[in-house]
Amino acid sequence: MKTKNKPGLNALVKAAAICAALVLIFAGAAAGQNQNEPLYFKLITQEQAEEYYQQALDFKKTGNLDSALEKFESAIVSKRILLSKDDAGLKRALLEKYRTLSEKNKEIEAYYKLAYLMDLTGDLEGSEKNYSTALELATTDTIKQHITSLLNAVKKDRGYYQKLGAQSAAAVTEDPAPPPAEETGANGGGKKPDNSGAETARKIRESKIADYRDKIEEIDRKIADLEKTAAEAKKEERKSKNDWSGREDFKRDWRNTEPVDPLVDKSDPYQNTYRRRYRQAKSERESVEKELEALKEEKTKAEEELKNFELQNPEFSSESLPEEGGGPQDNGGESRAE
Repeated sequence: MKTKNKPGLNALVKAAAICAALVLIFAGAAAGQNQNEPLYFKLITQEQAEEYYQQALDFKKTGNLDSALEKFESAIVSKRILLSKDDAGLKRALLEKYRTLSEKNKEIEAYYKLAYLMDLTGDLEGSEKNYSTALELATTDTIKQHITSLLNAVKKDRGYYQKLGAQSAAAVTEDPAPPPAEETGANGGGKKPDNSGAETARKIRESKIADYRDKIEEIDRKIADLEKTAAEAKKEERKSKNDWSGREDFKRDWRNTEPVDPLVDKSDPYQNTYRRRYRQAKSERESVEKELEALKEEKTKAEEELKNFELQNPEFSSESLPEEGGGPQDNGGESRAE
């Protein structure tokens, strides 16, 4: 009996060994695939990212900013296209959160997350700076290699955009002088100068101005949307001060002050609940107004940049070009007048 069972036992041992080898192979492959994934963030599926994004907006509306930022962070890191949507100020708040944490705690996770989020939102200079700090704090070769890879990619992108900007600026500021007219024939007629360089500069100038104006128009649209949101937030604040009854006359001043009416029961738990609702609504309104003010400042800055650009790059006037044969003909006219 023992002799007969031995081959079967050997087969089982071999099968188990093969299974174990396959497990190790797949585990190694998975580990290799995960090396390029961002560290420290909670990554989710594309479908979950959409859900998390909506949940973040819902939390923001109810005043639960911590939960809103947690959901928003996982959503945009897992599905970057969500950054193109209206985020109700969560992007700005998330960056501010990690700026504060990095300055306070001086830990690698805060610097890494701030650098990664800055890269996502287009602040390459800030991303490079914080990746460099995170690299200094890294303690293992694996993390150092990972951060170095991201840092080099940011430096490459930043160098490309700097070079592109320098080329555009050089093309715009270049204002070649028109060549002198060439005299031909007995009447002294001349050829028109080749103004292709000036025409190229003019087109680039118009393109840059159009970009500035498009940016200002986009900010105007955001301001208009946010002003509506601010009006709604203000209305909700007024309602919360009046038991959500819809009245907006601010009669119930005890929402944000200590009660002085002797008939008011200070131990009434309902009044404490209403005070909390009012504080949440007030905080939401103040947050929206702060974001609105930042947008208006951004618009003012863009308008100043456009104005400075137009002053530094005045429009090239075609009237300054010499007319065909104009100079010699004038001289001829003067001689005839004599």
